[in-house]
Amino acid sequence: MSNKDQPKGFDKAKRKAEELLNNGTKLKTVLDKGIKKAKDENNALSGFFDDLQKLFRMLKAYITGHYKDFSVSTLVYVVAGIVYFVNPFDVLPDFIVGLGFIDDATVIAFVIKKIQTELTSFTLWEANNTIEK
Repeated sequence: MSNKDQPKGFDKAKRKAEELLNNGTKLKTVLDKGIKKAKDENNALSGFFDDLQKLFRMLKAYITGHYKDFSVSTLVYVVAGIVYFVNPFDVLPDFIVGLGFIDDATVIAFVIKKIQTELTSFTLWEANNTIEK
């Protein structure tokens, strides 16, 4: 897929994600920020909250070592989606009431579509394994 087919601003999030994959502490910090923001903004995220939670669970399972059956590109997409979501000053700043999360939803939907095969595998694995959530 060419860069022109991905959501605006996603390239920057991907570069940041590639950096974060080499730093477990910062990766965990981004995950924690994403989980907190999603919890705080739950009502505004109704359209993509469940998909976002799947990405959080995937990354947490990777960080904790419970699940490692991801390609590097899937990890980059998952982390980039979370990085984009955490950034309050992305293409549409989050503080713009009624519009601020539209671009976040677009990016999360894009990521889910890109990683669908590995997401399905993870979901099946998750259904058969009990881990701390």
